[in-house]
Amino acid sequence: MKANIYMNLLSNNRNIKQVLANLLTLLIVLLIPLPSTGQPQFSPPINQPIELMDNNSSMKGKATDPHGSSQKFKQYVKDKYHEGIIDAESTVKHTLHGLSGTVSLSGDIVPKKINEIDLTKENDRHMRARAIAKAFMDDEPDLLGINNPDEIQESNISTTKGFGGNYTHVYYRRYINGVELENADMRITIGPTENITSVHARLKPASPEVYEATKKKTLTEEDIRAIIELDLKENQIDLKGHPITFKKMAILSEPYVVWKAESRWLYTMDAFTGNIISKFSLTKAGPNYSIKKDNQENTSPPMQIPSTALPNR
Repeated sequence: MKANIYMNLLSNNRNIKQVLANLLTLLIVLLIPLPSTGQPQFSPPINQPIELMDNNSSMKGKATDPHGSSQKFKQYVKDKYHEGIIDAESTVKHTLHGLSGTVSLSGDIVPKKINEIDLTKENDRHMRARAIAKAFMDDEPDLLGINNPDEIQESNISTTKGFGGNYTHVYYRRYINGVELENADMRITIGPTENITSVHARLKPASPEVYEATKKKTLTEEDIRAIIELDLKENQIDLKGHPITFKKMAILSEPYVVWKAESRWLYTMDAFTGNIISKFSLTKAGPNYSIKKDNQENTSPPMQIPSTALPNR
């Protein structure tokens, strides 16, 4: 009888231990946080340049992307042009709307597509330099940020004397729907041996808003001249003997298209409303002297162009 009672107590004790063990396991499970199933931990900041990661990342770039990083840029040009590269620098970043930054190369660079052109048929040095520069651009659209070759137009060409002979400099600018994009330009220099000795390019990303704005009708050069002349008269500024030069340009922020007018003063004006965004004296206390800065945030109402200020057409 005593033996049976002892065995029952022992069995009940084991059951209690098992229950306690199960409760302890459940408590541990509840205290351990489960893996998150929400957004990934990495998310690039909004409106900031996006650095392309390596090929093992979820943000994969092109396998031959020359602007994956500064080091990859240098390695890219060294591998492609070998001893022809003396120096290679890039500050280019990938952004939502394209590449942004500068590219600088120097050395004795032979374009890979140089064999596709016959320079022996062209005696004019400038024409030969243009062909060599074009061969390089055709070979390096990713490096130079050229998505649409039609947007790249020659702006100037000149030849200077230097070490060992003549150097020809070919200058290019980028145009969006025929409007020059501010600070988006390139210079390619061809040396005495007709190899490329330097390349310098400033790359700017153009948003859809820039493309749309450059399609719209703007005020004419005559309209802008009339507004400036009225402003000069009101401020008793005499520009006699100092002609004004005008240039319409696309910019990266609102209003996206502006008129630049330069004489002894540099005006920047909203190309659609005629509002004076900024006005600087180029002679009084240097180019940073500002007399007037209206509508910098584009919040003031559109300027009404006085009919008396407009020339007769």
